[in-house]
Amino acid sequence: MRLKISRGNRYLFLEEQLFLHIEELVDKFNKNCFTNKEKLKIDLIVFFLDLICRKQGEKDAIKNYGYAKLCATNLKNYRYDYDRYLNWLIDNKIIKRQPYDSKKGKCFGYKVIWKPPFKKRSKNSFKLVKHEIIDLNFSKKLWQKDVQKMERAYRKCRHLTKWLNKDNINIDSNAAKEFLNNRNMDFNKFRSYLYAIEAIEHGHWSFSREGADNRLHSNLSNFPSQLRQFITHRDEKLISLDLKSSQPYMFSGLLNLMMRKDYDTLDILLGTLIDSDLTSLFSDSLSIMIPKTQETLINKGIRRFIKLVVEGDIYMHIGNNYSPSFLDSITTEEGFQDTFYDEQSGSRITRSFASIREHSKQSMLEYLYCSPKSTERRYREVRAIIPNAINEFIDDIKTNNKSDFPILLQNIEAHLFLDVISKTIAREFPDMFVATIHDSIVVPISNYEPVKQIMQDKLFKIFSLTPKIKEELWSKEIYQYK
Repeated sequence: MRLKISRGNRYLFLEEQLFLHIEELVDKFNKNCFTNKEKLKIDLIVFFLDLICRKQGEKDAIKNYGYAKLCATNLKNYRYDYDRYLNWLIDNKIIKRQPYDSKKGKCFGYKVIWKPPFKKRSKNSFKLVKHEIIDLNFSKKLWQKDVQKMERAYRKCRHLTKWLNKDNINIDSNAAKEFLNNRNMDFNKFRSYLYAIEAIEHGHWSFSREGADNRLHSNLSNFPSQLRQFITHRDEKLISLDLKSSQPYMFSGLLNLMMRKDYDTLDILLGTLIDSDLTSLFSDSLSIMIPKTQETLINKGIRRFIKLVVEGDIYMHIGNNYSPSFLDSITTEEGFQDTFYDEQSGSRITRSFASIREHSKQSMLEYLYCSPKSTERRYREVRAIIPNAINEFIDDIKTNNKSDFPILLQNIEAHLFLDVISKTIAREFPDMFVATIHDSIVVPISNYEPVKQIMQDKLFKIFSLTPKIKEELWSKEIYQYK
């Protein structure tokens, strides 16, 4: 069965005043051109600006001072002379480009810097205009690229993607926009959130399952959590069931399988990894780690760690076991404060935390994701608290690349939530709406109890560890008090 997507008209969105300014500039430029080849196409200008504006509100761009990373390889797929268009936008002070970092080999960053030539821009005056693509060839190219990605995702998890469309997901766009207007937030984030609202309102759905993490990415998974309260399924309220402390839980599950010498389940999980090199690396690490888990002292340490994750609070345990000197160094009158290296600026930035748990949660995630060679005191503190056998296992997985370990956990998570849990739900409730946001399942509120039971049963069956499931109702009444 193939995915059926109605082609229809392809639209782009742009701030109204900016669009009018662009139209004027392009018209003026093209009048001075001698050939059609020299002329700029308004569709391409709006496309690149639409792309930058959408990305400027994402987490990576916000951390990067509003610069959205756009890789040349991807841009060339849309237009062979893309750099001419971007340089024109730079020359006309519409966008600004972040210098290329040859050492890190990262893409150029871009952000929209143009502001209307009148008094301070307010959110209430910010309006998006819908631009219909005129160039039929370009419209076809965009449509084909979208469809190819969506078809590949549909073949992998059609039980989920069949619900990702305007017939099944509704948004109260007026209420969502009013909510945004009353919030104090970064303007780039505000603009990105508005784009997210417009996409769902106009039925511009897209989804893919192609990254190294093997997750299903869609409008819904990328939709701002603050705005979920305005999303419904055919006017029925939704609820998300989230796996608490998902990364530590997945890791604890792997450790438990090693101690139980459950080779069959480990082989199944090995088979879910989409990178063959990572599969080989994980397999080699298991052959070293499994015998170690049978040693009495190591076994006790691992069991203690697993118990903290499953029955206790691993984050509080870490915070409570910081060394006195380190704890003193991060304690302030208002709470806790620490410095973190910012890759984008190449400098250290200060972050504040209301509780020691918030700080230690960040430390734990950093421990899972950062290089084993890190000299961060915070990282070394966590290593001193975690059993050394666990440190060595994680170090082995990160031998080639520090990203390998989080990708390993994400691949396992994607398999469990996309290919096991949600498929089971779809089989038992074929007419019920179900969606995923990485480590959470989204269903109508009337069905959440049996779905929660399925989640718990499936995760326990695989890892023999009881998971904690957190419920979050997508309701305006709940969010009013947040």
